[in-house]
Amino acid sequence: MSKSRFFLAATGALVLICAAAAPNTQAASIPGFEVYASAGEPNRKTTRKRSGNTAERRTTRTGKNGKTATREARRTYDRDNQTVRTERRATGPNGRSATSDSTLSRTENGYNRNTTVTGPEGRTANRNTDVSYDPETGVTRDRVTTGPNGGEWTRNDNAQWDPDTQTYTRSSSRTAPDGREQSLDVTAQRTETGATRSATRTRADGTEITRTQEVEREDADD
Repeated sequence: MSKSRFFLAATGALVLICAAAAPNTQAASIPGFEVYASAGEPNRKTTRKRSGNTAERRTTRTGKNGKTATREARRTYDRDNQTVRTERRATGPNGRSATSDSTLSRTENGYNRNTTVTGPEGRTANRNTDVSYDPETGVTRDRVTTGPNGGEWTRNDNAQWDPDTQTYTRSSSRTAPDGREQSLDVTAQRTETGATRSATRTRADGTEITRTQEVEREDADD
């Protein structure tokens, strides 16, 4: 009999695009932090260094026009405080740079991640994420993102798996800086012949959209 697995991806990314003044320069996304050379197929050189609880990496990419873009990262692990700090810097061919500073801390029943991004003009954005697990209530994630202008976006997620009924449930809610709210409720259940899934999305204006899906295994009738 084939088996299926339901899972929760409790990750998130804070992306900030650094636009250069000249055309065809670089794009940097943080904290993914990809930097691309300005033109042509770049030559890439990466150096790594490790010392104690600190690891460093520097990548340089040179375009056919001779201009370079660099990406630097340093990760420090504090065993006593159970934290990992990751510092990144991306510098484009025109010398403009963006940075991110992220600290991951272990908590009693999960973790906290706090990330601050600084753009080329010195403007900052911040994202704070708390993830916890409780046997009764499942996995909970609370995330607050503060933009360069001070606006706050919040997102709350909760996911549970009931082994007795073979049912996975997930509830998500989002609130924009202007107070508008949206939510998503998902229920998926394993059956003898496959699985069923129902998702209801509630928009900011209160309207609801529900989609249902039923999946049967090809060998269900065997």
